[in-house]
Amino acid sequence: DSGTKTPIKNYPSAGDIGVTDNARHRVSCQNNMKQLGLVFKTYANEQINEYISGGFRQVYTEYLNDLKVLICPGRRDGKVGYQILYPASNNGFWREIFTKVEGLPADEYQYQSTAPWIIEKVSCSNEKGRNVLFVDRHVEHIKGKDWDIKMGPYMECI
Repeated sequence: DSGTKTPIKNYPSAGDIGVTDNARHRVSCQNNMKQLGLVFKTYANEQINEYISGGFRQVYTEYLNDLKVLICPGRRDGKVGYQILYPASNNGFWREIFTKVEGLPADEYQYQSTAPWIIEKVSCSNEKGRNVLFVDRHVEHIKGKDWDIKMGPYMECI
């Protein structure tokens, strides 16, 4: 050791590298949705074959202890930014919805990656499109032009 110190590098912040507020809001919203997916999956594993009829209230406080997760970061009004599409917690229900919408029998992975579970009520990022949490807990930002094609049939089944 020669006694010289390695200089500390100042890395650019997200604002410095061109990441927009819209992109930050979209990513924060997706993280909130993933947390909600984990909450509902935990509930489903413990309350086998029960419906989540009370919505978010049903899982607060035992499963969801931070209500800030319910507020999409881009919403200025502070209202709940998400909607549970289907209040079921069992796999048979998801297969039935998939088969009804897609007209195909569903294998284990196909319906989980296709059936939406929770959606953004309105876009919180001012981008045209909304985030969707699917049964397999992946979140996808669906652009406005694709919304009706991908989500329309599932919305009609509600």
